[in-house]
Amino acid sequence: MEQKLSSVVWRDRIFSFSKKLRGDIRVRYVLGALIFFIIFLWCAVRPPVDFPVRTIISIEKGIPLAKISETLKEQRVIRSEILFEISVILRGGERRVQAGDYFFTEPLSSETVASRLTRGEFGLTPVRVTVLEGSAIGDIAVLLKQSFWDFDDAVFLAHAREKEGYLFPDTYFFLPNTSPNDAIKVMNENFNTKIKGIEEKIKEFRKPLRDVITMASIIEKEAMTPEDRRI
Repeated sequence: MEQKLSSVVWRDRIFSFSKKLRGDIRVRYVLGALIFFIIFLWCAVRPPVDFPVRTIISIEKGIPLAKISETLKEQRVIRSEILFEISVILRGGERRVQAGDYFFTEPLSSETVASRLTRGEFGLTPVRVTVLEGSAIGDIAVLLKQSFWDFDDAVFLAHAREKEGYLFPDTYFFLPNTSPNDAIKVMNENFNTKIKGIEEKIKEFRKPLRDVITMASIIEKEAMTPEDRRI
C-alpha cells in the first residue's frame, strides 16, 4: 500500500514538473519572440548608416504613399518602408504628405522623417551671408566655410580665381546646400546685373573692363578714405 502511494506521489510530482517545464518553455518562447521583435523594430526605425546628410530629397506632388516610401528606401533615408508608411498613416495618411524639396542636416528615424513630410518641414531655411566690399576670394572662401559646415573652400578658390573682381560684394541668402559653384554663379550674376547700370561710365575710361575692375580693386584695397579714392 505504501509503495503504491509512493508511486502515485512521484507520478504526480513528475507530471507537475513536466507541466511547469512546458509552461516555462512557452514563456521563454514568448519572451524570445518579444525581444526579437523589439530588436527588429529598433533596427528598422534607426536611420540607415549611409543616410544622405546635406542632400535634397524631392517628393513629387500626387504620388502614392507606396511610391514615396519606395523612393525614400532607395535613397537610404529609411530602413523599413512598412514602418514609415504606418507612421504616415497614423498622421493622417498620404494626403498629409506635402510635396517639395526636403533637406536633412542629420540622420533621422523613419518616424521623424514621416513627421517632417506630413508637417511640410522642408529644412531649406536660407542662410544670410554678407560679403564686405574689398573682400578677396580668399576672404569670401573663409566666410562661406564658416557659414556652411561642409562647404568646400578649396573648390571655391579653384573655380573663383578666374572670376576674382567679378563677384559682387553684397548680402546674400544662400540655401544650406549651396555648392561652391552655386555661390560663384549667384555672386557673378549679381555683378553682371549691377554693372549694367554703369556701363556708360565705364566706357568713359576707354579701357577694357578687366583693367577697370583691376584698378577699382587696387583702389578699394589701398585707399583708406573717400578722399584718397577720389585721387
